[in-house]
Parts: sequence; C-alpha cells; structure tokens
Amino acid sequence: MAVVVWDESAWREVYPQFSEGQPWYCTSAQLSGLWQIATTLVDNSDGAAIPYDPSAGVYVRQILLWALMCHLATLAWQGRQGQYGTLNSATEGSVTASFQLPQLPAQGATGAWYGLTACGLMAWTLLRRYALGGVSYKPPHFHPWG
Repeated sequence: MAVVVWDESAWREVYPQFSEGQPWYCTSAQLSGLWQIATTLVDNSDGAAIPYDPSAGVYVRQILLWALMCHLATLAWQGRQGQYGTLNSATEGSVTASFQLPQLPAQGATGAWYGLTACGLMAWTLLRRYALGGVSYKPPHFHPWG
C-alpha cells in the first residue's frame, strides 16, 4: 500500500473543466486547500482501508480522492456563483432561480451532500463499499475459548 500524492497537472488532465481558461478554473492554492479537505474526509495513510498500490495496478483510493476533489472544486465554483445546493426552481422571464441544500438526517451517514454533483455521486458510490457494516473493536487475535 502507498499514499496518494497530489498531482495537480494529472488531475487537471482528467478534469479539464478546472484548468486555466476554463469556466470552472481553480487556482493551485485553492486546489491545495481542497486536497487537505479531501484527505481529511478520506484516509490517505499507508494503512488506509481503501486500497492504493500503483505497483500492482490498484488505484481505487486515487480515483476516489480525485472524484472527491472534483466534487469539492465544483462546490467551490458554485459558491463563487452564489449557488448553494441543487436547483430547486427556475423561471425564465426576469430570470429567477432558487437552490435547496440537501436535507440531512439527525443521525447516521448520508449521501445527500455527495449528491450535489456528478463527481460527488461517483465518490459516494466508491465510498459505499468501504462504509457498509458496523464497526468492530475486537482484538487482532481473537480466539473463541479465550
């Protein structure tokens, strides 16, 4: 296993809409800050549960983190435009639009925040296989008779 190292130029190749001259351009400083958020949301340590081993051709964590970066960058762009949440209603005459933030439950995990963008939905889908089930606090060498 390894740690995914942030490669801005490679990420921009995959998500060119955030490159300079494009409508959703994000600066390097903005992306660096978003990478810190992404790696706070998803463990990027050497022992992380989500696999990443480029020597064996396993890129799951990189794909997930890059999709999460796309999600975060899209939300940042929408925020700069005054758009928060999903489009709730629109009017053509005199141009009116309203946005609604996702309704989050009082307890438990939800994908509503991830559902605000297509990249977020991809990240949520990739995360789900690692988020299902309960948490076990058993010792590493458990024997049923003690």
